[in-house]
Amino acid sequence: DWKSHDYDSMKVKLENALKAGEPKETGHHYLRDIEKRLERDFRAPISTMKGLDKYIGGGLAGGEQGIFLAPPGGGKSMALVKAGSTALLDGKKVIYYTLELSEKVVGQRFDACLNQIKIKDVWEYPDIVRENALEIDRLGGQLVIKEFATGQASTNTIMAHLRTLESNEGFIPDIIFIDYADIMKPLANFTEKRHSLTSIYEGIRGIAVELGIPIWTASQTNRAGMNKDKFGLDAIGEALGKAATADLVIGIGRPDE
Repeated sequence: DWKSHDYDSMKVKLENALKAGEPKETGHHYLRDIEKRLERDFRAPISTMKGLDKYIGGGLAGGEQGIFLAPPGGGKSMALVKAGSTALLDGKKVIYYTLELSEKVVGQRFDACLNQIKIKDVWEYPDIVRENALEIDRLGGQLVIKEFATGQASTNTIMAHLRTLESNEGFIPDIIFIDYADIMKPLANFTEKRHSLTSIYEGIRGIAVELGIPIWTASQTNRAGMNKDKFGLDAIGEALGKAATADLVIGIGRPDE
């Protein structure tokens, strides 16, 4: 078309290509969509931890994002594993993205948590681990653990993997865990790290909303959260914008004792 100077044809093709990516929904028409608006919404949260759920509305529901906030070595990953184990025992399909630890190590953490065994003793109880895995399968629970190199996975990487799981295995998760968002790759280059982090967390929230499922991740505190049993959002590391995208932030304190 360019070589033949057929610019009108080029214009039509470009316009059609742009339209292909446009949203099909035009929005909520206030007068026409009265009945849609009057339908009662029922929130269906997925349990996070027994005993904690009553304080957090039963857990996270579809489209919601939660953050475990703790100092380095303060238990962020173990909290994510615990929440993932709770979902598994409730018969949910869980996907756990690890950006720091290997898939095998994370799997062993789940073994320890699900069977109430110390991590160092998991290898001593293979029959218990196998028996409990069969019970989880009977309940309908499934767990996929996927490792990406630190700083190499973006929200686009995660979306691509989710589509691959769905198309190849028919696996559609009920809940997603990302361990952890601070070490993900932003979709664009920013001069300041705080802008990169805010962009990452906004992207995760976008996945939760688009897929209609809850996502848990974790973040580190700054020095204000070190060696304390309680802290506020002023202790969140690098970018307060991370908390702005979340429905729930749970701080895990670790005092000296």
